[in-house]
Amino acid sequence: MSRMRARTLCAVAAMLVAASCSSGGPDASAPPPTADRSSETTLVSGEPEFSGDSSTTTVVEATPAADPTEVPTVAPIEWERCGGIDCATVTVPRDHADPDGETIELAVSRIESRSDDPIGSLFINFGGPGAETGEILADNPRFWADFFGEWFHVVGWDPRGTGESARLFCDNAGLFEGDFSIADPSDGFETEVADVERFFSIVEGCGLDTGPIIDDLSTADAARDLDLLRQAVGDDTLSYLGFSYGTQIGWVYATLFPENTRALVLDGAVPPGSFDAEGIQRWFAAADRALGHFDEVCDREPTCLARDEGFIERVDRVAALLEASSIALDDGTEFGVGDYLNGVFNSLYLDPFSIGADLDRWMVEIEAGDPSGMIEYLESGLDTATPGAFEAVACADGSDLGSTADYEAYLEGLLEASPRFGRTPLALLCDRWPGEPDPLPAIDTAGSAPILVIGNTFDPATPYEDAVSLTEQLDDAVLLTYAGAGHTVVGFDPCVDGVVLDYLIDLVVIDDNLECRASSGQVGVLVDTADDGSVVVLEVSAGSAAEAAGFAVGDTVTAIDGVPVTSIFEVGPFVRGEPVTFDIARDGSLIQIPVTPTGQPWT
Repeated sequence: MSRMRARTLCAVAAMLVAASCSSGGPDASAPPPTADRSSETTLVSGEPEFSGDSSTTTVVEATPAADPTEVPTVAPIEWERCGGIDCATVTVPRDHADPDGETIELAVSRIESRSDDPIGSLFINFGGPGAETGEILADNPRFWADFFGEWFHVVGWDPRGTGESARLFCDNAGLFEGDFSIADPSDGFETEVADVERFFSIVEGCGLDTGPIIDDLSTADAARDLDLLRQAVGDDTLSYLGFSYGTQIGWVYATLFPENTRALVLDGAVPPGSFDAEGIQRWFAAADRALGHFDEVCDREPTCLARDEGFIERVDRVAALLEASSIALDDGTEFGVGDYLNGVFNSLYLDPFSIGADLDRWMVEIEAGDPSGMIEYLESGLDTATPGAFEAVACADGSDLGSTADYEAYLEGLLEASPRFGRTPLALLCDRWPGEPDPLPAIDTAGSAPILVIGNTFDPATPYEDAVSLTEQLDDAVLLTYAGAGHTVVGFDPCVDGVVLDYLIDLVVIDDNLECRASSGQVGVLVDTADDGSVVVLEVSAGSAAEAAGFAVGDTVTAIDGVPVTSIFEVGPFVRGEPVTFDIARDGSLIQIPVTPTGQPWT
C-alpha cells in the first residue's frame, strides 16, 4: 500500500498540494502576468452555455443566524515592516459571545497602497479552510500591489486556527503518515473506515492539544473576526475578495453584517452544504468534467503526447498500471495509484495551457518508473496550508459527515459521482472532532451591497452549478461566468479582471448572466512593472510572433492599439490571427510594432 500524499483543501479545495492556495486566486508563486495569456476573453451577455445540471444542487436548510452579541471595540492596527510587507497582530475575543473573556491574536498582513488617497483596504482570503494568507501575500507582494495597489491597501489575515493565528497543534501530529486506502467497495469499505478512524483519531488528539480555541473555529467566528479587522483598519464598510472557501466567509459576513458591506467578490462559490456528502460529491464530478476539457484541448494540440491514445484514456491506463504495481521510492515509501490520482486532480486546478503539458509528460515518466515530477508538484503547496484546519472548520461548521455509517454512505455516493477521483476521498468523521460545532447561519443578505459571484465552467473543485446556486440564494447578487478551466480565475484573465476592478473601484455592477469567453492567443513577451511604474518587456520567447516582429528585452510598452498601458493587466488579451500594434519606448525613441498573435502552444 502506498502512502497517499497530503490530501486536504487549500481553496475549498485546492488539495493542499495544488500549485496555488486558491490558487486560486492567482498562484502565490506565479510570475507576473504576461502577454502570453493562456486565453483571450470576450465579455458577452445572455445565458451561458453549460453542460452541467444546476438542478442537482441542493439548497441546504441551515440554522438561523444567531442573535447579535455585543460588538467589542478594537484598537487601530499598528503596522510593522516584515519580509517586504507590513504585518501586525490584532487582539479579538476567543468566543465572540463573551467579548470580555479570553482573547486570541490574529496575524494580519498588508501591502500598502501606492496612492496618497486610497479607497480603503481590500481584504483577501485565499480559501482552504487552512490557507495561510500572510505567507501567500509575502511570497508575491508585487503581483498584488500591481493588481490592486493603485486603489487599495491589500490586507489579508490568517483565520483563527491557521498560520500565526491561534494555530492548531497538528504540525507534528503525523496526520499524513501511514497508509491510506483507495476506495474499493469489494470489502464493504472496512479498510477505508479503519483509515478514516485512524486519521481522525490524530485530528482529535491534536485538536485537544490545541486547547479551548477548538470550540470557536467556525466560519461565523472568522466572519466576526473580519468585521473587527475592518474596524481596526479604519474602514466604514468592507471591500472583500474571497477565493473558494473564502467565498463562504464572504456570504456569512454579508449575512451577519449586511450593513457593513461595500463590495464583495466571491470567486469559486462555496454555498451552504458544500462540506456535506452531496457537496463533496459535486466537487469530484466537476473534476471529471474538467478532465474532459483537458482531453478536448489535447485532441487539437499536435504536441500533446497523449493525443493518439486520448488524454483520459492515458490517465486511466497509468492509474491501472500503478494499481497493479506501485513505484518504490528512495525514502522507503511507494508512489501508488492514490498519489497519482491526487496529482491528476490537483493539476486540474490550473488551465490546461499552464500545466497540461506537464501532466502529459509526468504520465510518460511515471509509466517509465519515475514519478519525481508529479511528487514535486504534489509537495509544492504543503507550506501554505495549516494541517488539520480543513477538518476542524468543516466539522465546526456542522458537516453531515459524522459517523462511520455516514462515511460509508458518502463513499458509495462519491464512487457513483466520480468512479475515477472518488477513489481518493476526503476524510471527514466529525463525530470525532472534539470542538463544539457552530452551524452556518441561514443565508440572509438583505441590506448588503450588491455581491459579484464568479463561476468557472470547468472548475474542478467549486462546481459552476454551485456559483449559480449561491447567486440565487443571495439577496442582491450577479453572476459572472468564465467559460474556461482552472480553480477560480481572478488574476488570470483580463476580461474577468476588468469586471472585478470596475466593481471594486467604481462599484459598477454588471448585468446578470454575463460571460467571459476564452480563446487561445499569444504574442510571446513576458512583461513586468519597473520601479518607476512603467510596463517593460522582460523576455521575448524564441520563435514567437514578438521575436519575428522585432520586440526586444527592455522595451517599454506605452500603448496597444492606441490605448495607453499603465499596468501589466492591460497587456492583453489577444485573439489568434487578429493583428495588434504596440507603442514602444526604446532608447529615447517611440516606435510602433505591429504583431499578429499566434495560437497558445501546449508546451
